[in-house]
Amino acid sequence: MHYPLLGGDGRISKAGSSESLALSEAQMPLLDRRRFVVLSFFDFMLVMLLWFICTVSSGMDIGDAFIKEIDIFKETFMKESLFDVVLIVALRMIVLMVCYGALRFTTWVPVAVTTGFSSAYLLIKVIFFFSHKSSVTLPQYLIVLASFIVAWVELWFMPFRVLPRERHAQELAEVTSVTSSRPASITRPVIPFSDDEFRSALEFSSSEEEENLFEILELYYPRGMYNASTSTVAANKGKKGSKASYIKAACTAQERTTRMLSTAVTWRALRPHDPVVRQSDSGAFYVRSTFPVTAKELWEAVWVRNLEWNDQVLDAKEVLKVDERTCLFYSVSAPAMRGYIASRDFLDVRRVDAEPELGEYSGYFMSVDSHLLPPNTNKKIKM
Repeated sequence: MHYPLLGGDGRISKAGSSESLALSEAQMPLLDRRRFVVLSFFDFMLVMLLWFICTVSSGMDIGDAFIKEIDIFKETFMKESLFDVVLIVALRMIVLMVCYGALRFTTWVPVAVTTGFSSAYLLIKVIFFFSHKSSVTLPQYLIVLASFIVAWVELWFMPFRVLPRERHAQELAEVTSVTSSRPASITRPVIPFSDDEFRSALEFSSSEEEENLFEILELYYPRGMYNASTSTVAANKGKKGSKASYIKAACTAQERTTRMLSTAVTWRALRPHDPVVRQSDSGAFYVRSTFPVTAKELWEAVWVRNLEWNDQVLDAKEVLKVDERTCLFYSVSAPAMRGYIASRDFLDVRRVDAEPELGEYSGYFMSVDSHLLPPNTNKKIKM
């Protein structure tokens, strides 16, 4: 689905999935899985190093000390040796590497089993080993703590970071494949306009349309605020912006959005995972997120029923319908920063491209100047 996104330059971009951007983000879950495998190997090497330090620093002959440590058949093995902890960590590393590195499991069950088994064994080991020791060195404590902590880090990393991002990348790839397989006839190109195609308001609009505009103004504004009989309206009559100029502004917004979206893969990544946030050098933002609703429901919530839940908007209404896909839209923002930023109003031309059968909705809008609405004299920041 495509949904509107406000860029830093005041333009609206169409937040969708381009193939180049999808490919770059699809590589991120693969890197996460590699990091998980490296973490498992690091766990084993860390515990192995600590065990080696403990054995060498025991004060015994190095050969005798190693034989004593690795003799798993000795009756006092659980009370005197930490080599079994090394074996547990090695077994956990092998299982995780096979499951997530070679077989590429997409479930968190293997890491949950290895973490649970390791934790249970370490608790038993603490009881047998440390309760019979009169003096314990720091590396001996670190062997148990390092193994326990890293095991739980692995349990968090796989189900809460690696697997969700892989599922998100897979959904993105499916959307990209569907979009790229669309017939060329469905795609709406941006139609260029020449200067000759833009006529004045009097040439483009009929007298009936002109009268309807002023009827809209009289109904839209409170009595006395904007009266069609005043000299202001009389002076503006016949000078309002043409529909062609509004259509041109909508096409410009669509063209700029398409151009910006094609380069979004090169923008600086502010947030690499859902919601993905990127920023261009000009200050524009690209934001993409996944919601557990249908494309139509999300579109209606963001574009149609925005006023119902967005407390940052005091009022929002359609002022003029230009054509089936384009309209003039008026909105009023709420005061911000405890009133230091006053309420402001905006007049935008909006264009909608809806394809419900494909589950795609695109929205663009751009600020325009028009005498259809009086200027907001309170556009200032209080000092």
